Amino acid sequence: MRLWHLSPSDPLSLRLAADGRLGKTDYADDQIWELALGGGDPPALALRTAFGLRARDMRIFPSFREGESAITNPAEFASPPVVEQFFVNYLRLRFQPLPALEVKAEYWAPESHAVAGRFTLTNRGDEPRTVRVRLNAVLRPDENPQVMAEARIQDVIVLEGSTGNLHPVVFMDGGAEVDESPFPCLGRDLALPPGGQAAVAWGHGGLSSAA
Repeated sequence: MRLWHLSPSDPLSLRLAADGRLGKTDYADDQIWELALGGGDPPALALRTAFGLRARDMRIFPSFREGESAITNPAEFASPPVVEQFFVNYLRLRFQPLPALEVKAEYWAPESHAVAGRFTLTNRGDEPRTVRVRLNAVLRPDENPQVMAEARIQDVIVLEGSTGNLHPVVFMDGGAEVDESPFPCLGRDLALPPGGQAAVAWGHGGLSSAA
């Protein structure tokens, strides 16, 4: 399988959508996403959509915190994002948001109403470290507006909003908590010994009901 090494300076259009050959596809409500390797407000490695013009914008993006250092803007990463693989429904990138902290980022659209991802962190340094991974979700709704905010679904903490006839819901595994942040986000701490690796997975669903 071919590996690429495409950077933000390369001409890219990284769209992500369900692949009708591999899973369920709703052609009347096929939610298509695009991954931006930087820019936006705030500047971020952001997966974004307008839900077929039912929202002004929806952005999902990570940030990484270690001690007092927190970073979201890819232009400030120790090593910028590079695209290694891309398919209709799958993207894989690699970058270092902080020195000696390697992140493999994967994005997947299993079906028309869902998108998911995983961040796999590897400590390339000689000392143990604890890194907090945050998943930010910023919704600029249109009709029936409700920005993303904390909610509980079956005793699980999520972020939920409303726009048009959709109720976007964002989830992070491993008992994530809502963090104090300028943007709605879920966060988890990952402990990484030297050479150690840990992963956090997340998902988004955009349905007419949040339940």
